[in-house]
Amino acid sequence: MKLEPSCLVHALNEHIQVRIQGNRLYGKIISTSLVRSLVKSCALETEHDLLFIDEKKFALARLKYIEALSIVSGLAGSAIADQDEINKHHGFCLMNLGAACMAENDFGEAVRALRARRTTTSTSKNQCSYFPRRWFT
Repeated sequence: MKLEPSCLVHALNEHIQVRIQGNRLYGKIISTSLVRSLVKSCALETEHDLLFIDEKKFALARLKYIEALSIVSGLAGSAIADQDEINKHHGFCLMNLGAACMAENDFGEAVRALRARRTTTSTSKNQCSYFPRRWFT
């Protein structure tokens, strides 16, 4: 559905909140200074002990990313700049979904999500991109 910019902001904010919940379930990316302070405050021996504090829940994160994707998929902007913003966030959702699928060893679904990201078109040069890697055995 086409939304005016004020309504579009609310929809994108809602999807961002859901993606943040998914990111928290997937696993936090934290700075080294935070790691050091957590080691001191929790009386841990090493930074490696933090792995047991932050449990990763990939299946639940995947569901959150699917929920966020469903919010963004139904949106259409009333202007080109609005549509570019929607496409950017749609791509972020698909990349998050692909990462969660890879973490669960569901590589087929990960490839589908990342291919869908590749086919998402943008009308501007400021679109997000992903960096494919080659895997060797």
